[in-house]
Amino acid sequence: RAIAQKFPDDGILSEETEDTPLRLGKTRVWVVDPLDGTKEFVKYLQHPEEHPYFAVHIGLAIGGVPYVGAVTQPIGERTYYAQKGHGAFVEERGTKQRLHVSNTASLSYASIGIASPEKQNVIALAQELGIDKVLYQESTGLRICSVAAGSTDCTININGNTKEWDICAPHVILEEAGGKISAARTLLLYNQPDVAIKSVLATNRHLHGQMDETIRIILG
Repeated sequence: RAIAQKFPDDGILSEETEDTPLRLGKTRVWVVDPLDGTKEFVKYLQHPEEHPYFAVHIGLAIGGVPYVGAVTQPIGERTYYAQKGHGAFVEERGTKQRLHVSNTASLSYASIGIASPEKQNVIALAQELGIDKVLYQESTGLRICSVAAGSTDCTININGNTKEWDICAPHVILEEAGGKISAARTLLLYNQPDVAIKSVLATNRHLHGQMDETIRIILG
């Protein structure tokens, strides 16, 4: 409601509202995920001391390109945000820091973020890439922001369940932190008729080329 009131001529694409073709005729479209990491949110309701790893995403795509993004963890008051051409930052309880991806250049030393231990196909792919250090975090946006912050070196989703609202906001955050993000064999643009994205690779600037090439070979 706040976005619609502030920017009445913009389109809105959100996971939790009915999608209509009207947005396709808009140059500026807000891409919103009100709750990324639903499983973690459910766990938090049951055990609030253990599972704060869910987030809210708000991204702005202009001509299909993400220009502004914010990923907020309500628990902990942490917000990752970026504007294209102006850097990426994280702010937590009033303290602001600039984000930079890691400098890890070897897959044998890299760490990877994965949604959960149940994603055996992703774990197997990481092992084929030579990555042994695996960290689990349900929220797609927080995994990508962890790469932007240099806490992990890369993250992969090959399960075909990624949607535009999962990655639009963290996309610009990662790029402004010096990282790279791509979708297999497709140009990663937003506000498409089909919002599903087959697979996503997000890395620091050193690992993307070698990981993308190897993944294409492994997956055929």
